[in-house]
Amino acid sequence: MLATIIALFTWGPKDLGIKTSLHSDVFNSYSWSANICGLKKWILFPPEEEENLKDVFGELAYDVCCEGMNDVAVYPNYSKVRRRYEVLQKAGEVIFVPSRWFHQVYNLEDTISVNHNWFNAFNIDFIWQSMKEMLCKVQNEIVDCKEMEGWDKQCQVGISQVSLWFMIKKKT
Repeated sequence: MLATIIALFTWGPKDLGIKTSLHSDVFNSYSWSANICGLKKWILFPPEEEENLKDVFGELAYDVCCEGMNDVAVYPNYSKVRRRYEVLQKAGEVIFVPSRWFHQVYNLEDTISVNHNWFNAFNIDFIWQSMKEMLCKVQNEIVDCKEMEGWDKQCQVGISQVSLWFMIKKKT
């Protein structure tokens, strides 16, 4: 079984400095990105580097290429990163990003690409755990509205998964 989460068509000119922030893909899904034209620079980190990419507040860095990453008062573990991969993706090439891998992407030229996120039996546990964590975060963010009519539905809107609340109630 293969389930699609998101399929995107993206584009961006190099002049705007288009890049993504450092992230892992939605709900820890797999992804691939096919470059139709242009050149992209990918910076990738395996899941075990996550703690080394966080600041003193436990937040993931926004930009791993900024000078601030070397400030040990802000990013005390960044110097411990051992596995960092940089890939230049040319037109006509496809890159696969494994589940839970962190990455940041830069358009080095005017670029058009097609991206697809999905999950299967191998990473379904990661997906399920990520969805449960996201639901808890949403519930905590709007806990002051818990007495509001339709609170359960508002939680669903927060994570764009209409039936997740009912699935989790049945599972837990």
